[in-house]
Amino acid sequence: MFTVGIDLGTTTSVVAYIEDGTPKLVEVDGGKITTPSVVSYVDGHPIVGREAILNGNSSDTLFSMKRLMGSNEKVAGKSAVEVSADILSHLKKITEAKVGKQIDSAIITVPAHFSDLQRTATKQAASIAGIKVLRLINEPTAAALAFGIDKNKNGIFAVYDFGGGTFDFSVLRL
Repeated sequence: MFTVGIDLGTTTSVVAYIEDGTPKLVEVDGGKITTPSVVSYVDGHPIVGREAILNGNSSDTLFSMKRLMGSNEKVAGKSAVEVSADILSHLKKITEAKVGKQIDSAIITVPAHFSDLQRTATKQAASIAGIKVLRLINEPTAAALAFGIDKNKNGIFAVYDFGGGTFDFSVLRL
């Protein structure tokens, strides 16, 4: 079973996995470890990331759709779940090609303020992309774990995630 961590961001997205106990980031967009969370629909087919920015036009290029997660609102005929699914499908395809393993599941970060409806929408997008969600983790909590705050430390920690589209703050007691 191959599991990845995905930060499905408002402005950019990232994929990571653990190999021999060491976290690795996947170059998902032209040698970069981040890809813009942007989708352009050309002849009905999604183009994701920098290519979408370079080759799309204003009427078919969608960005910041994460802000609409959990709503029924559509932009250019697409819901946030559909656009997010296209981003996740792209990340899955690139990661599988780079790592040489099929992604079975993922842990996906979400803003700390996401409601149950928004969390469910994120899981739906992953399901459409063929990814089983093991867990959704609040973005600040994921940041704390990434920096090893859980390793042999006790106390109360304030952690913030100043993302491209959100600002989250969490208090952790370890």
